[in-house]
Amino acid sequence: LEELPSLSASPDPASVRLTVFGPSDAAFAALPPSAWHDAAELRSLLRLHICVGELPDPRPSGGGDMLSLIGHSHRLSRRTDGVGLIGIGNAGVAAAPFAFRCGTLYPIDSVLWGLELVTPCRSERG
Repeated sequence: LEELPSLSASPDPASVRLTVFGPSDAAFAALPPSAWHDAAELRSLLRLHICVGELPDPRPSGGGDMLSLIGHSHRLSRRTDGVGLIGIGNAGVAAAPFAFRCGTLYPIDSVLWGLELVTPCRSERG
């Protein structure tokens, strides 16, 4: 991860805290087969799930934002459906988070999407 500008700019990249949103196996299984063919797009999709910094508590304001390693802003929201603790973009936190050496991993119920990762439809390609 040190090759990423947001981490390499830090005087001590090892001290940077990360928030990782980890989709479930079922969420990855639901991806279309074409999602696995382009290595660069898959790498971007995975980096979309990693944010620099700690997850802010969404309760005081009802939301917030986190910026992914590829520069996509994820909207945080409170969950009222009982499925998870918070919402992040199009996903919900599906289980309790757990700490790892560099930050915290939040299991989520679907793969996050950024508009820059969506492949145009045939009609848009011309």
